[in-house]
Amino acid sequence: PHGYTAVHLACLAGDLETLAYLVDSLELPVDSRDSKGRTPVHLCAVRGFDDCLQLLLKRGARLDNRDHRGRTPVHLATLAGYISLAKQLILNGASLWDALKALLWTANKIKAD
Repeated sequence: PHGYTAVHLACLAGDLETLAYLVDSLELPVDSRDSKGRTPVHLCAVRGFDDCLQLLLKRGARLDNRDHRGRTPVHLATLAGYISLAKQLILNGASLWDALKALLWTANKIKAD
């Protein structure tokens, strides 16, 4: 469903052992996209799975991919409230500006409500 690969599904479940098997033993790609343009890193960011994110980063996953709505993993982590994960992404080279945009969007939404 949704164009998920096995790597996407492992990230959605937070299943580090399966994820490691898929990317290390089967050598499946870490930057594949689903039907919404999301990579496995996007899914780790929105679910808050730090350990799966770290594995993907060690295997060379990109942090700047945007989904079909223009959102990066750091944007999604910030929106979801996973600040430590957003910090990990930023420390590994993700855009601080994308995190700030997510915070500004949230503040504007709160103000409008």
